[in-house]
Amino acid sequence: MKKIPLSEIQKGMIISRLDKQGVHFPHYGQVITNLDFIDNLREQGVVHVYLADEETKQTLFPFENFGLAKKDSLRPPCRKPEDEPTDDENMRPGVFSPGNNLMFARKIRQRARNNVKSIFDRIIAGDKPDLDTAKSVADEFVSTCLYKNEVFMNMLLVKETLECEVNHAINVSILSIALGRRLGLPTYELENLGLAGLLHDVGMLTLPEYVYRESSSLSDSEFKTLMSHSEKGFEMLKQCGGLNETVLQAVLQHHEKANGTGYPEGLLERQITKNAKIISIADTYDTITSDRPYSKGRSPVQAIKMIFGWSGKHFNETLVKFFVSL
Repeated sequence: MKKIPLSEIQKGMIISRLDKQGVHFPHYGQVITNLDFIDNLREQGVVHVYLADEETKQTLFPFENFGLAKKDSLRPPCRKPEDEPTDDENMRPGVFSPGNNLMFARKIRQRARNNVKSIFDRIIAGDKPDLDTAKSVADEFVSTCLYKNEVFMNMLLVKETLECEVNHAINVSILSIALGRRLGLPTYELENLGLAGLLHDVGMLTLPEYVYRESSSLSDSEFKTLMSHSEKGFEMLKQCGGLNETVLQAVLQHHEKANGTGYPEGLLERQITKNAKIISIADTYDTITSDRPYSKGRSPVQAIKMIFGWSGKHFNETLVKFFVSL
């Protein structure tokens, strides 16, 4: 994404991110048609904005390539009732057809997969994670969720053969953002959720590989090592700097449970942050439904039943109800 000062914003641009969190800005992912909002952003302390790159724009607004709308329009022209599409029109591969939604979802996921793998490879090599890249991935997820939700949810249907840690991070990020949107959270909170979802297990990558790849047959001491990953991830990211405290706390607390039986601190529900509660549900769901070296993934229906059974014990009851309604 290109970073520009407020003074360089022009009509026709698409803003995907601000340089300051917590600012109300209803025009994310939209083609800018007037500049009335600039003074308001300046008053709220915004200095720079980030523009959507061409690849992101083509993913979010694919109709521009199909001649369905002018470049400055975000919706196709209204159709009168008597102008209902013919069968031939319905048979034509449309931009918003399930097939195209899956195609665009695959493109976004492939881009995210490559970026997340690069971030994780750096950590495994002993380097600091590239947080700017992680933020870009989370921002694209949020933009897609808000303005192309049918594509966004299709990203969970894309089958991957890459390392399960990469897939798990992407899935948890997607599910967390989806639940956050269902709760009506503002954009900046969705971005924090998405970022925390991507990074929640980075501490795992500092452990011996057999510990997190064969976790069904670990000794007590090895399992204790495995449980240290949330603290290790928190410390690693804290040392990097530049992350919102809500992201850090979500990484630290995502294995805490409502009844106080979680780790690392055994917090009760009222002590656990909202983002950690959300990521905990997403993390558990994806872990249950995903194939692992030591177990076959269960069906979504089975996973939902299990999560319902833990509602009020491990998870916040209200969040569980919203999650199953996605």
